[in-house]
Amino acid sequence: MSIASRIADAQPIPSVSADEAIPVPPAVARCPYSFARDLPALLDTPPLRWVAYVDGNQVRIADTQAELYRHCLNELGLDHDRFIIACIVPESGGR
Repeated sequence: MSIASRIADAQPIPSVSADEAIPVPPAVARCPYSFARDLPALLDTPPLRWVAYVDGNQVRIADTQAELYRHCLNELGLDHDRFIIACIVPESGGR
């Protein structure tokens, strides 16, 4: 099946009321802002590396996403909803 036909057959995502929404833990909600704040310095690292944030704080940079999952889940003992992992790439700026 081609991508175009998959898009044509796609169903709209149903809307969710505020009562049905799954709350985002505050510790995770802070992480994207921290990543945006740190991105200029992170871009000085080798390209296409990964970074993990816990409670809005950068905890580790690694070559692979899997390495960071192991660190957060196994070494730090965190649940999946306590951290985020992001790839360090420059923003496109809409170009």
